[in-house]
Amino acid sequence: MSEPSHTPPPKLRPLGLVALSAVALFFGCKAPSNRSVRPSDPNITAEIFHSSDLDSYALSEPQCDPANEIPSKIETAELTRWQDGKLGDVVVDVARLNIRTTPLSADGVAGVVMDAVFRRNCDANLAGPPNCLSPSSTRSIGWSLVSPGTLMKACRASMAPARGSLEHLALSAVTAIEQAALALKPLLPAGTVVHPVTVMVVPRFESLWLPWIQDGKHVAYEQVLGDNLSYFPPSSDTPPYIALLPKRKRTAETTSLWESAFVLAHEYGHHVERSLRLDHFDQPRSPMRIAVSEGFADIIAFASLGLSSGSIKGLPCLGTDRSPDQAEFNFGTAKIIAATLLDRMSESNSLLFQDFATSENCQGTLPYSSHGVGAIFAHWIFEFASYTPSYDVAPAKAVTNLSITWLKQVESAIAAGSTSPEKDLEKIAFAFESSVTQQFATPDYLIPENIRALLRQKFAFAFPTLINVVWFSESH
Repeated sequence: MSEPSHTPPPKLRPLGLVALSAVALFFGCKAPSNRSVRPSDPNITAEIFHSSDLDSYALSEPQCDPANEIPSKIETAELTRWQDGKLGDVVVDVARLNIRTTPLSADGVAGVVMDAVFRRNCDANLAGPPNCLSPSSTRSIGWSLVSPGTLMKACRASMAPARGSLEHLALSAVTAIEQAALALKPLLPAGTVVHPVTVMVVPRFESLWLPWIQDGKHVAYEQVLGDNLSYFPPSSDTPPYIALLPKRKRTAETTSLWESAFVLAHEYGHHVERSLRLDHFDQPRSPMRIAVSEGFADIIAFASLGLSSGSIKGLPCLGTDRSPDQAEFNFGTAKIIAATLLDRMSESNSLLFQDFATSENCQGTLPYSSHGVGAIFAHWIFEFASYTPSYDVAPAKAVTNLSITWLKQVESAIAAGSTSPEKDLEKIAFAFESSVTQQFATPDYLIPENIRALLRQKFAFAFPTLINVVWFSESH
C-alpha cells in the first residue's frame, strides 16, 4: 500500500493497513487531492486532504421493470477474466450455476448490493491509538452503515455488460463465487453448511480523521478505501459479505482483482472458515493467527480451482507468489518461516509488519505480511498433502482435508490468545505434524519409514527456527 503524497502525522501513517475487522486481500491507497468541506463534515477551518480518486461505475442499463417479462435465469455471461498470464474476454457458460436475475443471486450468493456507504470519524490527536482502532488489537472499529444500498438486478438472459459497469463487476463475482461453492461441496466434510454470502460492488468506506495541527492549521484527512477485495463477517448491520472495493484512477495496473477467479475464491475461503466456526474474525487475533486464516483461504481457493494457479499466474502484484504449488516467492525467497521473519514479527505488536511496495511498482506479496506468511502456510499444506495416502486418488480432496484438520488444531491450540510469534509458530507447526499423521491414521496403517524420513526433512526445512524438535519420531 502506498502512503498519501502529503505527510500525515506519524500516528496516522500506518492506519491504511488496518483490516477493517475484515479479512482483506490487498490494500492500495493512491495520491490524494484537495476538496472543499462537505456540508456534512464537522466545522473545521481548513480543506480536507483526501484520497477519493476513484473510478466511477454505473449500471449499463436501467434496473429491470418488474412489469416486463424478465428471464429468471442467466445462461451466458461475457466477462473479462485473468487466465494463464493474460487478460481477455471470455464467454462463460453459467447455465449450470443457476444464476438468477431479479435480484441477481445464485445458490452460493444471497444477492448483490450496490451503492452501500460506510463512514466513521476518528480522533487522530489521542495520546494512545486513534479511536478507530480497538485498543486490544489492530481491528478497526467505528464504522456506521449510512446507506445500505440496493439489490442489483440483471435484465437479460445473456449478459455482455461493459467492463466498467456494475453488472460486469457483479457477474465476475457471482460466477467465480458460485463456481467455487459448487467445486467445494464434495471436498468439504459431510454435513458442512456454507450459507450464501452477499456481494457488495464498489461500496464506499470513508474515514474522516479529525483534526490535527499542521503548520498551525487545523486539518482533517479523508480516506476512501479502494483497490481491494475484503471479506466481512456478519454484524448487527449487515450479513456476511464480500466487498469489491473501487479502483483508483491513477493505478498503473489495468487489471482489477475481481477479474481473477482465485482472488474471489480466496475471499470465499474466509467465508468457508467462518462457516466451519473456526474463525475469530470479530475478536483480537495475533499476526500468526491472521496468517493462518490467509493461508487457509489461499488453499481453499486453490482446491476449488482444481489445484490450478491459472487465474493468478502473472496477476500484477500477486502472481504465483500466492500459488500454493510454488516453493518460492517471485523474487526467489524460499517459502519458509525463517528467523528473520520471526524477528520482524516479534518487533511488532500488531498486524502492521507488512511491507508492501506501491501498486505502480509492486514486487508481489512480500513475506513480511499476513498474506505472505499465509502463502508459506498454504504451500506447506499442499506439500505435505502430496505425501498422504489419499492424494494420488483425489488430490483436491486430500489438500482440503489436510487444511481443515490443520485449521481445527490451530484454532484449538491458540484460540485462547497469543504469547509470541515464536510460541504461535510452534503450535502451528505441531498442528501440521498432527494433521499429517491423522491422514495415515488407520488401525493397520502407519506412516512408512521412507515417507516419515522425507517428512522429517521437509519439516526441518519449513520451520528452521524449531531446531530442537524431532519431527515424526515414533514417540513424538
